[in-house]
Amino acid sequence: MFRVHVVRKMADSVEGSTTGVLPHTGHLAVRENSDAGNAEIDAFMGYRTAVRSGAV
Repeated sequence: MFRVHVVRKMADSVEGSTTGVLPHTGHLAVRENSDAGNAEIDAFMGYRTAVRSGAV
């Protein structure tokens, strides 16, 4: 298990990456907190689509 500050440091080293923390959620975000987990995935995929289309 990685601590949040370690994950943020890893994400900062990868161009275009993002990181987020879902409260009261462990390793299986989509199973443990499906609404929040899926919302984060949807937001990320929408962002990536916008980047690829040149909108961002």
